[in-house]
Amino acid sequence: MENKDFVKHLNLSGNNIGDRGIESLSKGLEFMTRLEHFDLSNNDISSIGVECLSEGIGYIETLLHLDLSNNHIGDAGVESLSEKAESLKWLRHLNLSNNEIGDNGVESLSKQMDCFEYMDYLNLGQNDIGSHGQKCIDEALEMMDIKNMLDLYIS
Repeated sequence: MENKDFVKHLNLSGNNIGDRGIESLSKGLEFMTRLEHFDLSNNDISSIGVECLSEGIGYIETLLHLDLSNNHIGDAGVESLSEKAESLKWLRHLNLSNNEIGDNGVESLSKQMDCFEYMDYLNLGQNDIGSHGQKCIDEALEMMDIKNMLDLYIS
C-alpha cells in the first residue's frame, strides 16, 4: 500500500468487516500515520480483531477519536487495546459502549488511564460492568491529573 498520510478521517461503521477485515486493514495502518478519527463501530469485531488492530494502531501518532462501539471485543479486546495505551496518548474520545466488557476489561483499562492524559470522553455504557469495575475506574480517575473534564458513561 502506498503512503496514505493524507487520510485523517476513516469511517467504516456498519460494514460488518469482522476480524478478518480488521486483520487486513491493520496491516495498512502503518501508512496512515496522520489518522485522527477512526470509526469502526458496528462491525462484528471480537477480541481477535482488536488484537490485530492494536498492533496497527501503534503506528498512528495522531489518533484523537476511536469508536469501537457495538462490537464484541469483551475483556480480552480491552486488554489488547490497553497494552497500546502509551501509543494512544493523544486520544481524546474513546467509545467502547455495547461491547460485552466486564470488570476485568475495565480493570485493565483503568490501569492505563494515566496514559490518556488528553481524554475528555470515555463511553463504557451498555456493558457488563459491575461494582468492581466501577471501583477500578473511580480509583483511576482519582489518581489521574485530569486536565480536561472527562465525560464518562457507564450503565
